Amino acid sequence: MSGARTVRAAGLLFDNDGVLVDSTAAVEGSWRAFASWYDLPAEDVLERVHGRRSRDVIAHYASRLPVAPEEAFARYIDACIREFVQVDLLPGTADLVATLPAHGWAVVTSGTKVVTQARWAAAGLPDSPVLITAEDVSAGKPKPDPYRTAAERLRIDAANCLAVEDSPAGLTSAREAGCKTLALLTTHQRGELDADLFAVDLSGVRVSDNGGFEVTVSPPTPGESGPAAE
Repeated sequence: MSGARTVRAAGLLFDNDGVLVDSTAAVEGSWRAFASWYDLPAEDVLERVHGRRSRDVIAHYASRLPVAPEEAFARYIDACIREFVQVDLLPGTADLVATLPAHGWAVVTSGTKVVTQARWAAAGLPDSPVLITAEDVSAGKPKPDPYRTAAERLRIDAANCLAVEDSPAGLTSAREAGCKTLALLTTHQRGELDADLFAVDLSGVRVSDNGGFEVTVSPPTPGESGPAAE
């Protein structure tokens, strides 16, 4: 890893979508379905979903729904676990997860528990020691609650945790919780992200467990600024 940097952390906190798995097709398909049910502009809906809880996204459209937000949420979640469950592992995920111990790390997602577990099972991933989902916090990303809660569940000071994220909202959440941050350029351009460290994806990250984690990060090359703009 030329030019690699190594940092130490007592805990590792991983976002899910865009970090460990590529659920783009499932996420976009499910939200396009939601938009079609209630005659909402799909592109507007899709601009709001990254790094945010589905309940919060639906609440934004409450005044435009012909049903109660809770009914719309239930219908959306049912569609996610029945029709939009398939995801792909992002580069480096399988190798990195295989090196992690059975303690000291967590997955911190804006998704619901049932959808996250269904998609992890579909991807063939093992359960994480701690899973923080939308149901575990009163305020989702970009508020600090998700990462703060993950650190508390691990019984590790958030300042001693490294959060791995791909979205501006997620990085804001982690940073405000007090975590060190590593941004992956899987869904956003580097210029859109504020983080301590950067990597293209998890294939540029190595983790050693030596009574604490040593995380070696290979930075992007000058030509690797993130996904191409459309």
